[in-house]
Formats: sequence, structure tokens, C-alpha cells
Amino acid sequence: MSRLLKVKNIAILFLTVVLIGVFWLKLLSSSAVYKIGNATSVHAASSLPYNEFANGPYRVQGNAILGVDGKRYLFHGIGRDSLEFACGGDGFFDAQHLAYMGPGTNTSNGTYWYANTVRLPLSESYWLNGQSARQCSAAQYQGLVKTTIDALTSMKLNVIIDLQWTDAGGQAPGGGSGWKMPDNDSVTFWKQVAAIYGSYSNVLFELFNEPHPDAWSCWAAPCTITNDTSWVSDCLCTQTFTYQSVGMQVLFNAVRSTGATNLVLIAGMNWGYDLSQIATYPITGSNVVYDTHPYPYNGKQPADWDSSFGVISNTYPVISAENGEYDCGTNYMNQLLSYFDAHMIGWIGWAWVSVGSPCGYPQLITDYSGMPAASMGILIYRYLRGYASVPAPIPTPSPTPSPVPTPPPSPANGPVSKLWYFAEGRVGDGFKEWLTLANPTNTVCQVAIEYLYTPDGKAAQTKTVSVKVPAATRVTEWVDGDLGTSPTGPGITDSAIVTVNSNATPNCSGIVAERPMYFSALRVNSGSDVVGVTHTGTTFYFADLAVGSQPGGGSYASFIAILNPGSSSATVTAMYFAGGQQVGTQKLTVPPDTRGTIFPASVSPRLPSRVAVVLSASQPVVIERPTYFNSINGGNAGIVSGAADVVGVQSLANDWLFAEGYTGRQFQENFVIANLDPNKAQATVTVNLEYTDGVRRSYTFTLNPQSQLIWNVNINGLNPTSQSVSAELTSTGARIVVEREMFFKYNHAANGRTLTAMGGTDVIGQPGPVSASAYSFAEGYTNVGYDEWLTLQNPSGNTETITITLVNAKGKVYTFSVNVPGHSRSTVDIVAVVIGHLYHSGDSYPGYEVSMAVQSHSSPFVAERPMYWNSSGTQGGTDVIGYSGG
Repeated sequence: MSRLLKVKNIAILFLTVVLIGVFWLKLLSSSAVYKIGNATSVHAASSLPYNEFANGPYRVQGNAILGVDGKRYLFHGIGRDSLEFACGGDGFFDAQHLAYMGPGTNTSNGTYWYANTVRLPLSESYWLNGQSARQCSAAQYQGLVKTTIDALTSMKLNVIIDLQWTDAGGQAPGGGSGWKMPDNDSVTFWKQVAAIYGSYSNVLFELFNEPHPDAWSCWAAPCTITNDTSWVSDCLCTQTFTYQSVGMQVLFNAVRSTGATNLVLIAGMNWGYDLSQIATYPITGSNVVYDTHPYPYNGKQPADWDSSFGVISNTYPVISAENGEYDCGTNYMNQLLSYFDAHMIGWIGWAWVSVGSPCGYPQLITDYSGMPAASMGILIYRYLRGYASVPAPIPTPSPTPSPVPTPPPSPANGPVSKLWYFAEGRVGDGFKEWLTLANPTNTVCQVAIEYLYTPDGKAAQTKTVSVKVPAATRVTEWVDGDLGTSPTGPGITDSAIVTVNSNATPNCSGIVAERPMYFSALRVNSGSDVVGVTHTGTTFYFADLAVGSQPGGGSYASFIAILNPGSSSATVTAMYFAGGQQVGTQKLTVPPDTRGTIFPASVSPRLPSRVAVVLSASQPVVIERPTYFNSINGGNAGIVSGAADVVGVQSLANDWLFAEGYTGRQFQENFVIANLDPNKAQATVTVNLEYTDGVRRSYTFTLNPQSQLIWNVNINGLNPTSQSVSAELTSTGARIVVEREMFFKYNHAANGRTLTAMGGTDVIGQPGPVSASAYSFAEGYTNVGYDEWLTLQNPSGNTETITITLVNAKGKVYTFSVNVPGHSRSTVDIVAVVIGHLYHSGDSYPGYEVSMAVQSHSSPFVAERPMYWNSSGTQGGTDVIGYSGG
């Protein structure tokens, strides 16, 4: 199944359940009572070879699989999901619950499906090492596997042992993931498994779930897999590794070296789907069966089946050990099963697991006593019973109430404010601007948005708009519309002040506000986002301002946006520093209730290409620095264009923290450090990099006063243990300000979608020492064309449980928890969580608009939310540290 959608949707729920000790699925299933309805719709009795029970040992003859009686045998069955991600199982591996997959007579307690085969996906890491974090040893895992296989084979059912998850050569934590190819541990796994189950006549060996290397030669033979990125359920994060793959022939030889002659199933390329080149890259040996995994993705549609596996099935034996549909429909599977029948291809439906909505994951059941899930579940149930020519009544749950499940984690309480400022803003003339307003409280909030705006070529104006933000809901306000323009209309420069109307809603304690913008301007098609400011100030610092042509090629256009909410004019002075001295000065007087802009490119003499900035104002203001870059040298990212925006900080500090950071693939990460301490003392700076496995590496250097340094994480971060990295930068001798700039060519495939985007992000760190235990985010979007992540940094020495509450524009709420080890960082795929647990069919785009509250149980931490998009003619990324109060 492409890019581990099943890994994310199941593993997130399972880990959440384990973390809070909730096994309510078991309660529901064990207490359910059924009433058998009158429905008897059955898949038409088939003329295909039919075997109700196993009939091994099996052998290959031509393109057919023969049973012990010499007759053709077709495997039809179900994939019993969970042992790849749950070392101790899910509580339903007892003989009775397993029996419901096979033949039997339906009763009020359960439903039988008449499968003759059960596929059992396993983890090589659990098999070899267990999972100490869950108090599950390798012996316990192997014992559970054996008990399960013995139970199924005693029922005369076939069992396919599937190596579903591997560990990237011992690097991935916990159960591992669905990496591109098997590794050396896979050889050990199969030698041990084949030695035990080689004597089981009704057990088949599926060597590796879904290979997807870059070339067929790597599929067949050993090769090096470089920068393989996958979702890892044990950390709820993506990880990237380089490792040695062994190839399918080596795995096959490992099985045969034990003397086992069992059928060996070998999946093809492109996530186990493509068998078109098998004739060129055949696996040498006996009893080889090729395996295809069709899902409704591009290139895997009915018109592609002949060339991908249909024609091959005329020469070689072919089975489909995994297939499914997760769009609440059956059109794809209806056609696929008919095609399999016509080509005498056995198949195993995915998956016998109950994890939520079958619209987000191809699950067949709603409970472990065999209740068929709607659409695909009913289709597979009827097909399997149809082969046996037995009726397929659809059971319905009785109205008897189920036991009340243990409650999920209490919702996170994120900080809020009654007042928010945004200095930057632009609508019309190629710009689209929104204000996202999140209300995480249980009280409705009425807010007033005061726009301070200036239409191009006209005088400054103000306008106030009233917006209602319901309780536990996110609202998105379109600023272009509020100011009477559109992206193709007249341009308007604006600032905004968002205030809770305490007279209208006296019980509202506050909201959270962000301002995303998208634009095609200044030779850039990109966007930016910032969290609003809750306090004005008279001094602001920026570690970096790039302007004009750059030494590595390309150019920057940077601006300084100033909001003066006061009743009198504010004089703002910008002082630029580079190389140990002040290199330029600008002044601007901003009238009251007005937005002003400083243009650094107009400084004479011209500024250096990169400078640090200190701004002072004669009265309190708010200041931002939007920047646009075109065709610059992005280091590891190559040539990139994009945009970013940051709000200036009002104080220097000796400690700065960053939860996000990535140096893999085409990502370039830099820290820009400026020593702007007015005491003009040298700073001794230490960069502490914290990786996903808890390893912490430190690097120290000095920085002269009134100077700026760009520290390249990709190059200077020696011997990284992961490409995802958090950081804490500290200084002695002088206070500093630090920004983290990242440039990228993003390429990510998951959740049934693929996203590529080019751009950059910029964020000023969280001042330390770390003190915040809760954060709020107003913005967030997870529709197709957008990827949203949450990165969590735990600077403490102890594992911390962090609770995350998502709220969407439909007023729906979902809460879950993750564990973050000490001195480590963790990454959460918000798209996967929304699809699996928050979005409901028919919600449309408001169902994908999400805000977030994040809260720790005991220790302070840092939370950032990177986003990437490529939609509606713009592409790029944004990154913000959440609002932590104050």
C-alpha cells in the first residue's frame, strides 16, 4: 500500500491507545451481540477451483499452484493486521477470534468469513529484539506468532508469514517500518522463521511486503539504499537512513538454505505492484510465486493491470497477497476481484483490523467478531462466502449498549490572548491574505479586526470587521474580501489588530491568531505565515536581513513592516550591522494608526548582501521582516526561490531553542547568529544539536560584537545520528539573537498523495531556558496539496508525554498523546492524524482546516509547526513556533 498509509493510520491510534492504557476495542468486541438479518445477497457461486481448507504441501507447476492432491489450488483470504506494529498483539489473537476469518456457522456472537488463508504481517525487529519499551521480549513475540500460526493451521487454514516491517539495517527503532528493501537482519529473520515453519505444510513465506527501490537490479540483487525516508510508528515521526539491501534472491536463498521447500511469495516493484520485468529479473529456484499489491493509485488502474501482472500470470504463478480500497467505495475492488478470477489469481484482502473509519484505511471489519465494515468489508465478506456457495447474511448490531470506553486523554489547554497584532499584510495585486482565528475554549468569542491599510497610490485608511469564533472551532477570515479587493484587483498594503470584544462575549478568555499569505509577486510564487504578536515594543532585533544580489547567485528583496497602533507618530530607526561595525541607518516616521514600510534596498551606500538589524522606536510599535528570494543558491537544496516572514524579537538572550530541523535529501539548514549586545563584548556560542535517538552533539565558537555568522548544520553537524534534528544555541559573554533558515526541494509521498515543493522557511528561536509547557497554533491545512507537521523538542533529560488536541473548522475535536525521549525531538504527521481521526466524509475543505493546542504533562518543551504546499499556482513552506503565552 503506497507510502505506508496503513503504517500511519493504524500506528498512531494504536500507540495512543497503549500510552493511555485504553483497550476499549476489546471491550466493545467481547460484549457485542448480533442479530442475523434476512440479507442473503451472495457473490455468485464460482466455477473456479475451490478449497474450503488448506491442502498443502504445495508446489508450482507452470503458472499454477498445485495442492497435495495434484489439483490447482487458489488462495482466498484475509490479512490479519497488527503484529507488525504491536509486539504484544491487539488482544484478539485467541483461537475464537481467529476462527471468524475461516469457515463456520454465523451465530449471535460472531460472523464467519470462509477464508482459506490468513496473512500474518510481522516485524523483523520485534522477532529479533522484541520491544523493551512495551515490556515485550523477542521470545514473547515469537511465542505469540507461533501460538497464532498453530491455532490457524489447526483449523486447516493456510498461513502466509509476511515480512512487513524491517529496521533499515538495525537503525530504525521499535518495530521498524516499510522501508524500500530488506536488509541483513531480514536474512537472519528468514533463516530463523524458515527453520521453524519449514515443516508446516500449509505455511507460505512472503519474503518482503512491498519493495520499492529505484531499479529492478536493486530489487533482485544486493545494493546500497541511500536516504530512505519512511514513517516510524514508535516515534510517530519520519526517519531517513542509508543501509545495505540484500535483494530478493538473497532472501530466497536464505529460506532454501534451511531445507524449507514451502511456497515463497515475492512481491514486485513499485510498492509490490509491478511484475512486468519478472522475465528479465527472475528469481532462481523452485516453488516461487510472484505477488502483486494493487491499490487505486495512478498507474495501478484497470487499464494498467494487464501489463503490470496480468500477462505475467500466463507464464508464472501470481497471487495478490494484499489489495484494498479506502474511499468508502467498492468500484476498484469489484473490478479487481473479477480480474483475479478471470486470470486464476488468488488474493488476500487487506485488512482484518478495526481502527476507525474504513474511508481512511482499507479495513474489512468494525469489530474482531467479524462484523463486516461497510462497502469493501461487505464486498470481501460476500466474495469469500460466495466461493463456498454459502449465503452471506449481513449481521446487524443489537441496540444493547456497549460498555463505556475508557476516555481518551484530556484535551490540551493551549494559551490564548485577547489582543493580537500583525504588522505585515498585502492584498490584491497578486496577494491573498487570511487571518486564521482559533478558539480552543468552550466559550464563543466575538472579535473585532481593525485593518490599518493603504491602497496603492491613495491615503491611509482604517476599517473594522466583526467576526464570531464559535467555541472549539477554527475560523478563516479572507482579508482580500474584507478590504474589497481580490488577487487580481488593486493592491493594498495593510496591518491588522485583532481584539476580543469583551462586551459582546464577556466570558471569552481569548483566541489564537495567525496570518498566512500566498502570492505571485517580486518574481516569486510562494507564501508566508506568522503567529501574531500580543505586545508592542520599542526595540526589535533580527539576526538576518538579506538584500539585493547574493554572492552565490540570485537575489533577495527584504522589507521592514511597521505597525503603529498608538495615538501619536512613531519614529523608527533601523541600524544595520555586519563585520563588526554599523554599515547603515534608516529612519521612518509612521503616523498614528498606520502601517509603514522601510525599504533596506534604498540605503546609501548600498548595504552588504547580509546584515543584522536593530530597530528602535520612539513609542511602542510592532515590526516584521518579510523577505522574497529568487534563484538563490540554497546549498544542499540547489537553486531555490520562495519567501519567508519573521516578527522581530524585543530582547536578546543567552539561550535559543528550535524544535524543527532537517538535513536530509534536498534540505539545507543554517543558523544565522548575530551578536548585537549593546555592551559590544565577544560572545562564546555553543550549538547543541539533539537527534531523534537522544544523542546530543555540541560545537563551540566565538562571535565578535556587531557581527553575524551563518552556521551550516549540514556541513558542521558532524556524524549525525538522524537527519531530523532539534537545536539549542547558548552564549556567554554577550547576548545574541538566532534565526534558523531552511531551504528545500521537498518531496514526500504518504497518505495516498505525493507532494513536491520548493522554497524556504525562517524562524527566530524560542528564548530559553525552556519554560513553556503549552503552545497554541491557529493555522493548519491538510487538504491535498498541503503537508502539515508538528515537531516537538524535549530539552530535558526525561521522557515527556505530550498531549495534542486538533480542532477543525467543522467544530470537530481529536486528542492524542505522544512520548518524546529526553534530549530528543519527535515529529508528528498532522495530515495522517486528520485523515485517520478528524476528517469525516462530506466535511469538504473546512474539515481539513485545523488549529492545534499542545501541552506537556510535566516538563517544558518546544513546539514548531512546519508546513509545505504546492497548490493554486504557489508553492513553498512556512514554519512557526507556537504561541506560548506572555
